[in-house]
Amino acid sequence: MKLLCSLEILTALALNFKRERCSRLTHHRRASDNGRSKRFGLRENIMWNGKKKAVTFSFDDGVTQDIRLIEIFNKYGLKATFNINSQLLGKSGSLVRNGKQVDHIRIAASELAKTYSGHEVAAHTLTHPNLTSLSGATTEDKKAAIAKQINDVDNWLLANVKGAKKTTVLRPPFLAMSGTAYDALRESTNIKACVG
Repeated sequence: MKLLCSLEILTALALNFKRERCSRLTHHRRASDNGRSKRFGLRENIMWNGKKKAVTFSFDDGVTQDIRLIEIFNKYGLKATFNINSQLLGKSGSLVRNGKQVDHIRIAASELAKTYSGHEVAAHTLTHPNLTSLSGATTEDKKAAIAKQINDVDNWLLANVKGAKKTTVLRPPFLAMSGTAYDALRESTNIKACVG
């Protein structure tokens, strides 16, 4: 219940921030623009679908707790990005947080499309390894291992989720990245952005 209440408060704050920010932008533009923004080549920062974004939500691992989050986001018309590990879907586990054991059950592969409908699904690698410590005899071997972790997620999504597209966003496990990892992503995957 504590998590649910905290998320509803956070969601309300995000909605309020979004309304205020858009209102201030509109007011500022009307009061002081007088066409100068077009003359100087300035423009508003428009994200996807023509909407202005002020807050983003991103959640890792594709766990069953996401279902409650999605219900709250859908209630308020908000979107989120869910970063999944395709080889771990449907597996059970647990974590210890603040001295308490918490279930960490991954969403079943067959439920992925239905669960995340209307939200973005991004790569969080195939098996959740630390990308800076993948083994390989050479730098090229390490790059190949990193690219496999990403490309296999895409291949799985394309084969198993109706309407899936190649993912362009990666949230690296443990937020661990290296020059070799960035090179591998740039040279051998469809990833355009790493988020942390």
